[in-house]
Amino acid sequence: MNFKDKLTIFTRSFFLQTGWNYLRFQGLGFAFVMTPWLKKFYKAKALDSALLRYMETFNTNPIMASFCYGALARSEGDVALAPMKKTEWRVIKTFLASSSASIGDRLFWDSWKPLTLAAGILAAYLCAMGTIDIFYSCYISNMQAAFLLGFILVVYNSITLYVRWKGIEASYEGDRDHAFGLLIFDWNRAIKVFRFIGLIITLLIISLYIYDTVKVFFFSAEIFIFTAIILFVVVMSGFAQKYDIPSVYLYILLTLIFSLVAYFI
Repeated sequence: MNFKDKLTIFTRSFFLQTGWNYLRFQGLGFAFVMTPWLKKFYKAKALDSALLRYMETFNTNPIMASFCYGALARSEGDVALAPMKKTEWRVIKTFLASSSASIGDRLFWDSWKPLTLAAGILAAYLCAMGTIDIFYSCYISNMQAAFLLGFILVVYNSITLYVRWKGIEASYEGDRDHAFGLLIFDWNRAIKVFRFIGLIITLLIISLYIYDTVKVFFFSAEIFIFTAIILFVVVMSGFAQKYDIPSVYLYILLTLIFSLVAYFI
């Protein structure tokens, strides 16, 4: 697989969920992504048969799907020479689809996306407080809002685009012993790190909000309140890590608790 082939698959991968339906899920989009590669091995009716095989039920995380593209592209060369290897091809497809879905949903939907969103909210809050003044104003202008939105998109996609590209390459070069490239990263460690950082940022946002609210009424105890909030952030972070609490549920719970505290104070 040369650079042009990888670029073609990478570009088409953004249309994986095109034609999503409850019967084949991402099957139609998967066939679309792999069509240029299949044309290297098949013509006419053989190509139609191969496309129908790719249009079978397929469902995985759209970002981690890149690990399916590379491995199945490599396997397709064997299938073209020995059609009886279609069974092995389907086994690889099922294994990678389920594994990629499990990793991708926890990594991107449950960890990385909330983290980048929290980082953007923190930046917006600091702008509103005047701590960060991007455009020398005391409120969030349209320019600041656009900048913050761009910041969130750039940070989020910096990881997702890399995984999309690297996954194609790693899975094509990988083999069964290395889970077709899935072992190149320590996914569980990355998930824990992203969740921890996201939790810290979220608690910092809540702490800043409470501090900003409470200090108006208890200015004389300002230092005490700020210290107590910092200690609470540290304790809750350790608690979440120890018991492996899903970050999204903890975010919601803490937001509700702090909102009630701030309201009654």
